[in-house]
Amino acid sequence: MIQDSPLFISKVRISDKLLAKLAHRNFDNKLFIKDGQRKRDVLKFLGESYNLEDVSGEKNEILNLTVSTYGILDDLSNGKSYHDVANCIFVERKNGCVIYSGSINLCAGHWDNKESWVTDEGEKIDFLELRNSVRAGNDEGKNPENHARCMRP
Repeated sequence: MIQDSPLFISKVRISDKLLAKLAHRNFDNKLFIKDGQRKRDVLKFLGESYNLEDVSGEKNEILNLTVSTYGILDDLSNGKSYHDVANCIFVERKNGCVIYSGSINLCAGHWDNKESWVTDEGEKIDFLELRNSVRAGNDEGKNPENHARCMRP
């Protein structure tokens, strides 16, 4: 459970046996939100094969998530091989709104204030501006489920 939030992390069995073998695990950590009596996968837009690696920002209104997406590549010369890509995703604690997602490099940084993040490379991310963009249906707001969550107070 994520403190002071309807968000929670749950283990979900990897259904593809070959994928589980190549990933060296049988379960993924997935991020859910309580929606009445139902639970919804907040990061469903990433596809079935994702694993929540780390959550930081426990004292902030915005959580900083390290998430890997993964799969099997069919390579004609080498056969099947496993690959994964790490991503950085920022989510509002109170409603599960995905405000911003990008490369793993975004996760390395610090909070400038409660509405802005500065990466180690010096890029400043303004979450107030991004939140307004998502609520207007742009960027991560193009996903209807996420847009609906972002419109909640």
